[in-house]
Amino acid sequence: MLKSLLSYTTILVVLCCSKCCGGSPTDFMDEKTLATMLSTIAPWTDTSTNYSETNWEHLVMIAKLIQKSDSENICKTLEKYQQEQVANSMNETRNDSKLYLLMRVVFDLPEHAPNDTNWSYFGCWLTARTEYNSDGTINRAWPITWKKGDPCLISGCLGIQGFERYNAAKEFLYFHSKCSLRVLSSFHSSKGVKL
Repeated sequence: MLKSLLSYTTILVVLCCSKCCGGSPTDFMDEKTLATMLSTIAPWTDTSTNYSETNWEHLVMIAKLIQKSDSENICKTLEKYQQEQVANSMNETRNDSKLYLLMRVVFDLPEHAPNDTNWSYFGCWLTARTEYNSDGTINRAWPITWKKGDPCLISGCLGIQGFERYNAAKEFLYFHSKCSLRVLSSFHSSKGVKL
């Protein structure tokens, strides 16, 4: 709880400073501050689609900060964060799942894409075919779907297979070149307040 409160406070200070003083939010934070924020994201848990409203609010606040930041700094931070998590934790999948969800909030990925091979993947997450829609199209935002501006999980984290680890920095650059940023202004917190 205290860790989350500190992260919220840090995010608010960074956003307020950037708004009042002008400039990018990254002008008011370093890689370490952003990495600390990333560590406070709630992970995507095993077999559950429960992700609390507070967790979504927190994820959206960090996504907004990422959207306003320099892409080169974001990539460096994502790479460093993942390297440090390997050194500090045996549970790579749990930590990587935070970044996997974040990328699907930052970018507006198609939820009804044609079933083609013209799409790159940066980790082999187990899907149990839940990425397929009933019409045969693919939800590229999987495991998230968006309804009236609000996200929800359609699958719990079943794990990742293979030897190649999920690469958040490469996925960020790929999405940055191929997709638009998600418009997060329609997201509402549980209190009915726009974040």
